[in-house]
Amino acid sequence: MAENLVIGGGVFGTGVALEIAKSGRGVRLLEKQKIASGASGGPGRRGVRANGRDVRELPLMKMAYDIWPELHNDLDTNPFFERTGNLLLIEREQDLKSAPARVWLQQQQGIPSEFLGCDELREMEPELDQRVKAAIFCEKDGVCDHAAVTKAFENKSREFGAQIDENCVAVSLEIQNGRVKEVITNMEEHIQVTGTLFVLSNSTVSDLIENHCGFHLPVWNECL
Repeated sequence: MAENLVIGGGVFGTGVALEIAKSGRGVRLLEKQKIASGASGGPGRRGVRANGRDVRELPLMKMAYDIWPELHNDLDTNPFFERTGNLLLIEREQDLKSAPARVWLQQQQGIPSEFLGCDELREMEPELDQRVKAAIFCEKDGVCDHAAVTKAFENKSREFGAQIDENCVAVSLEIQNGRVKEVITNMEEHIQVTGTLFVLSNSTVSDLIENHCGFHLPVWNECL
């Protein structure tokens, strides 16, 4: 019986499972399909960036700049991060007015950021549409193969003793005295939770919690 239980086998779920397993505690992860089959998988690379990020996450991003370039060494795999720099393009007047303040805010967090006016921007990217008025340039931003890192988290978690079950769906939660005591799966297995339950399954989190715990989490899907 694992002390801690993680629902969701994406980059967050596998990363949490790895950290718990590395600490020497028991952890089991449930993924309803295959590891990295949801938002953490698919083609292309995803941004590892400060540009466009919620300001409350900027201190984490400063830490991430040091972690991501060397993370593959800790996971014993090929590099999956590339530092490319990032341009946050500005077309609207209201965004143009607030851009210098955003640059200042990122700089205050120790994140190198630069406001590029029209002429400076065209020197860097001469083929940009003329409707683009300016940009914020963040030189330390990059991209990552999320599927690769998620599967690397999975493999390393298993090495540290984590139990990872694919095609295993958490269908309901058993609540006692305000805490989740059991998770019931699609195979009708009753998994006891003696430690911490991490529900990291993206858009299914809200329904699972609301249907079985009786309160609503303000979680929604958003297309940027």
